[in-house]
Amino acid sequence: MARSKGMTAAVQFRLAFSDWSEAMRTIARGLICRSASCPQLAARLWANALRFEDKPRSGKSAHYRTVLCHVAAMALIANSVAQAENGTAVVASDQPATHWAFQPLKRVDPPAVKDKKWVRTAIDKFILSKLEKFGLQSAPPAEKRTLIRRATFDLIGLPPSPEEVDAFLSDTSTNAFEKVVERLLSSPHYGERWGRHWLDVARYADNKGYVFFEEKSYPWAWAYRDYVVRAFNEDKPFDRFVLEQLAADQIDLQGDQRALAALGFLTVGDHFSNNTHDILDDRIDVVSRGLLGLTVSCARCHDHKFDPISQADYYGLYGIFRSCTEPMVPPSVEEPASKNRTKASRLN
Repeated sequence: MARSKGMTAAVQFRLAFSDWSEAMRTIARGLICRSASCPQLAARLWANALRFEDKPRSGKSAHYRTVLCHVAAMALIANSVAQAENGTAVVASDQPATHWAFQPLKRVDPPAVKDKKWVRTAIDKFILSKLEKFGLQSAPPAEKRTLIRRATFDLIGLPPSPEEVDAFLSDTSTNAFEKVVERLLSSPHYGERWGRHWLDVARYADNKGYVFFEEKSYPWAWAYRDYVVRAFNEDKPFDRFVLEQLAADQIDLQGDQRALAALGFLTVGDHFSNNTHDILDDRIDVVSRGLLGLTVSCARCHDHKFDPISQADYYGLYGIFRSCTEPMVPPSVEEPASKNRTKASRLN
């Protein structure tokens, strides 16, 4: 009898609306509002949504699962907002006030150590302090052949030549290793080796990704690549390196127009089938992740829960990038020597 009454009530409820989707929306609103004051209901809705994780992804089951997940998510959000408003929310331990990543920089004095003869720099004191704390001994110094191989691979990504090894082995001066390091830092291969790491941060590519009815390649992407390599080789100050990549067209370049290529940091990303909003989101993402270590692009949809990034911050950046345009003229830089040689060979 109870089952019959329940079915009758459900039918009457459904007939009271113009369509079933309207009825579902009404139920959803009721559940979400109730969840604001009932965390148990919010948790129960989410648990039910998870039960459908392995169900078929098509037909009515998939539609029901989608609706249930949306309702459950909104219920949890409503409950969280209510807790925040009435002061019952639990403060997370990684809030900006206490999270280590958001603390101001401060000078730390090196710890005291016993074996002062082993120490060459202040950093050595931090290492030796931990070794002494756990009763460990440091590894013996590397012999010269190993040392030059380590330095050469590390700084230019290539092995030392036999002549370079022999020269270092025969150099008995006290600054023999310093001379090796200076030589490697002066090599053009240094910028090629270490510039690649920054190009990874800048998501460098010579094509636009998913575009269809246009040229896919960036014809002048190499100009940004060469700018980065040259910046490393010329030991450009990092603050200037960052400034040029964000606003080279707005600062005094002191006659060196090659720095305009630095703006490739913003423009060599994916074009997302020319979706303007996704292109700008990608530029916000490369700036925030590359320079701040924060995924600010999440704030495209919502304030961040813990780190201090709001939607207002996101759309402030969006407005800046939306007001910028990409130049449609070639960059004011010389072409790579390899391209000049290729042109010369074609003419001959």
